[in-house]
Amino acid sequence: MAPSPLPLLPLTTSTSRNSGITASMSTSEINNFPANPLGIATLSLGHRASHTLPTRLCAAASAGFTNVELFDDDWSTHLTLTLQSQHLPPPASPWDATPENLRVARNLGLLARSLGLTIACSQPARDVEGIVDPSDRAAALQRVAARFPFLRAMGTDTVFLCASTRDDEGVSHDQGVVARDLAELGDMAAAFARADGGPTIRIAYEGLSWATQNNTWQRAWDVVSRANRPNVGLVIDTFHVLVQEFASPLNPIAPNPLTSTKDALAGLRASMSSLSASVPGSKIFLVQLADAAAIEPAEFLALGSTHSERLRAYARTRRLYPGESGGWMPTDVVVEAVQRAGYRGPWSLEVFHSRLEDPRMELPWREAGKGYDSLKWLTEAGKQKRGGIRVGDEGAVLQISNL
Repeated sequence: MAPSPLPLLPLTTSTSRNSGITASMSTSEINNFPANPLGIATLSLGHRASHTLPTRLCAAASAGFTNVELFDDDWSTHLTLTLQSQHLPPPASPWDATPENLRVARNLGLLARSLGLTIACSQPARDVEGIVDPSDRAAALQRVAARFPFLRAMGTDTVFLCASTRDDEGVSHDQGVVARDLAELGDMAAAFARADGGPTIRIAYEGLSWATQNNTWQRAWDVVSRANRPNVGLVIDTFHVLVQEFASPLNPIAPNPLTSTKDALAGLRASMSSLSASVPGSKIFLVQLADAAAIEPAEFLALGSTHSERLRAYARTRRLYPGESGGWMPTDVVVEAVQRAGYRGPWSLEVFHSRLEDPRMELPWREAGKGYDSLKWLTEAGKQKRGGIRVGDEGAVLQISNL
């Protein structure tokens, strides 16, 4: 089935429901986006219960992507199904480096390369850093190191690590302790690479918006810079940045969009200017792109009993492609900032949405086509307007209207 394009919206209309703003954006701010590779997370191309990993890789390649992020659940399901098809028992762990498991990983890497795809990373390792108990800490770091042989087998070089969401007494909130753990992971990865003579293995750290401590790009950069290892860097995710920093009814500490949206956009631009000035592009290991559906505050409050629970549910069920109808986030502001920082890695879509549970076989192809259209729109100095954003012409505007 041919992929369907994103819906085009009239230049004077937006389906977003945020308060009306118009912010000037000159050509000098947004032109000449670099020709970074275009990527997508395997999780954004279907559900493991209905859509096999090889099918999703084929869909990504057919749409034009050259990079994919390999989601843990997708790898685990693919490994189990492959072993079962060969009448072998399921793996004790998807990261248990047995000959059989590594063979499946090598074959997956071969398939990706045959399709013209690079596996950008393995993701996500969770709740690793800041653990107080020495034996538990060592076990958590080893959980990350267990991936290293699989990175080699798959032909990738990056482990994606989410900031911890633990809030119990077993974790430290000392940024120095977290930085020490990231530094040690970097050292473990470097030692593995020296031992096998292969390329550098990288640790990419994401400031998850509902993380207990490092829930902003600033705090994530603080520990990455303290770790001071060349193979430890940042993940910048537009969703996590924007739900924290852009005016939103979803964030109780952000300005209220009904009264101060212009101030919020100015604050976001100031934050992104700081990112461009303080974070070298070489220390940004991955940029993930997503918008999200605008929802009423009451609907958001019903998603969970705490703000973190609501953010998690919102993130995992309502993300959209940049420019997709119904979105509200100024993703282009973040893209421009990391471009100015000198980032040259993949622009990679990470879109969770409940629609991905649709079991129909055409879904991976449809989503891949929509996603590719979205990235081309966003990164080719966008002369079009979709989802409430117009970029590319002198005096262009970013417009979000009607909460």
